[in-house]
Amino acid sequence: MRYWICTMLYFALLLPAVLQAQPVKDTLRIQKNQGDYPLNQHLYLYRTDKKISPEFLYNQIKQENFKLLFPEKSFSERLTVARYYWLMFTVESKLPHEETFYYQLNSLALDLVKVYQKNGNEKFTSLGTSGTNVPFYSRPYNYCDIVYPIHLQPGTTTTVLMMINNDDGDNIHFLPQFRSTNTFKAEEQRFYTVMGFITGLMLTVFILNLFLGFFLKENLHLLYAVYILVALYEIYSMRGLDIQYLYPNFPILSGYLQNLSPCILGILMTYIMQWFLNQKKSNSKLKTLVDIGLCTIIALIPINLFIFIILHDNRYLTGLYEMVLAITLLIQCLLFIASAIEKVIQKYKPAWFYLAAVLVFLIGLVEFILMVLFGDHQELVLTRFPNDIEIGIVVETLVIFLGIVFRYNAYKTEKEKLMIELNQHQESLLEKIVFAQEEERKRLARDLHDDLGYTLSTLSQHLSNTNNTPQTPAQIEKHQNHSLSLSNKAFNDVRNIAHDLLPKDFTAHGLFNTLKEMIEELNNNSTIHFVLITEGNENRLTEVNSITLYRIAKELLNNINKHSLANQAALQIFIEKSNVQIMTEDDGVGFNNNQHKTNGIGLKNIKGRVAFLKGTIHVDSNQNGTQTIINIPI
Repeated sequence: MRYWICTMLYFALLLPAVLQAQPVKDTLRIQKNQGDYPLNQHLYLYRTDKKISPEFLYNQIKQENFKLLFPEKSFSERLTVARYYWLMFTVESKLPHEETFYYQLNSLALDLVKVYQKNGNEKFTSLGTSGTNVPFYSRPYNYCDIVYPIHLQPGTTTTVLMMINNDDGDNIHFLPQFRSTNTFKAEEQRFYTVMGFITGLMLTVFILNLFLGFFLKENLHLLYAVYILVALYEIYSMRGLDIQYLYPNFPILSGYLQNLSPCILGILMTYIMQWFLNQKKSNSKLKTLVDIGLCTIIALIPINLFIFIILHDNRYLTGLYEMVLAITLLIQCLLFIASAIEKVIQKYKPAWFYLAAVLVFLIGLVEFILMVLFGDHQELVLTRFPNDIEIGIVVETLVIFLGIVFRYNAYKTEKEKLMIELNQHQESLLEKIVFAQEEERKRLARDLHDDLGYTLSTLSQHLSNTNNTPQTPAQIEKHQNHSLSLSNKAFNDVRNIAHDLLPKDFTAHGLFNTLKEMIEELNNNSTIHFVLITEGNENRLTEVNSITLYRIAKELLNNINKHSLANQAALQIFIEKSNVQIMTEDDGVGFNNNQHKTNGIGLKNIKGRVAFLKGTIHVDSNQNGTQTIINIPI
């Protein structure tokens, strides 16, 4: 009797230890080697700040301290507080032979992961270390994701423990899967095939933009080529391919760059959007907001480097930075869409391309940010490949490139139209210049014929008239004086004609002094009192500009002298920093804009010369006088 009592007491004392030794009651039973298995129904999670061994966890931690993942398929925790996360499940193989299964986490970033396996009553053995802080080729299985091969013996119950070390306090997201060999290998093959297609596609667009950038001397294509590389890197970074292909022996670089590359991507997207949509403050009310967003993203770059290099142990700051970055990028992307809609309303056709591209990208971006902030949409982001954000990046890259091509075609058509208009304008300008030259020639011919020709003809007749041959000394003197008078008149006619073409020593005297002499001569020979006002540095003018301005001023004064019937008139010339202003005013009778003389030779000559200097002319005339204002750029 005493024996049975002792035996019962012994089992009563042993029972809690037995219950503690098997904290997980659920067992995943595998009866066929095919497909995915519902691991979340059998996976338990335990958090702790203490570093413990697998044996201690298995033998000493009570079942109520574990949390079953089910009904959730994935796990997410932002601004984490625990340093160690343990995942545990038990699996029993009903298969007749030893089979290999693959334990995959579908995690964006886990720094350090260790997995242990225990078959039956054996001790736990390590299956190796993986994670973003481990060199790629040191992983138990060389795959961009965290994957562990699990070898199951037939008829044996196996316990698998996974320890996730989260010393840096990063956000944690994972979706554990347990797959057969065929299923995993098929998915692995599909992943690398699709990834190769995406890489080839984006590199092709990259090379095209690089070629167009150097060939067309267009910086936008070079900027877009850089954007494509950064976007491709972002896809690689999201899938862990950056560690696999870019820096397999220095995986710690991924931690520094994972928050830096989105900033660079956002900056490049902003510049490309503003160029593509031709967004300026003069044509967009959103330009200021977009610039504020751009400055915020730029400011986040040094903050990122400071936090992740100097303060990487501060979990709160790292988590807060990731949250601020995600929200900033989301707001900036929404501003891109608003800017595109604004341009669509303004009937700017290329905006449709940009709007279509950014809308697709925004869907994936929202899903990704919601997962980072709240853990939502994890299955879409973690397991789907390509997911919406990756599809969005590729579609945006291609659509914007097509939009650039469309924009160039539109620019080409517009440029051809402008070239036609420019040619027509140049032809019109050339006609005006030729007309002015022809009128100068006609006036020169008229002056030569009417003045100089008449004088020389008179002199010739006077000298050849034998009937008037002088006989007496008085007649000889009179004849000589008359001949000398005609000769002087012919000389003066030649001098006046030459002076009209270009005053003597114009280059030496300069524009202002030449005009001053012309005003003095007008005041001596005209009933109108002329005033000259000059201001500025005439040395800033080229010789061609000075001569053309002189001819314009002379034509204006001649018009006033011949047609205005004024008492007072003024000529003002102001040489400013970027333009020359010529203004004439008189108190004459004015003229009607519909009258013929407004289109007379003098005014046409003035307009032709002003057009030649790419200037503008404004004439205001009424019964109280006429004012003419000419602005010519320097």
